[in-house]
Amino acid sequence: MNLLRAIMVLGASAMGVGLFAAAAVIGGFRLNLTPSEPLGLWRIEMAGQKIAVGDLVFICPPVTP
Repeated sequence: MNLLRAIMVLGASAMGVGLFAAAAVIGGFRLNLTPSEPLGLWRIEMAGQKIAVGDLVFICPPVTP
């Protein structure tokens, strides 16, 4: 019985993490773990004003072969 309970808890935890990650991506959040920009959680949003020199700009290029 303990093995079944452990499997159910592990499965529910994995599903919870997956749902949280999907909601974060849909909400415009990105986790940066690369040295290209400061590490951390970033929120991507549309530019509300004119983009100027020195602004940080993130793009998501289309997937191409």
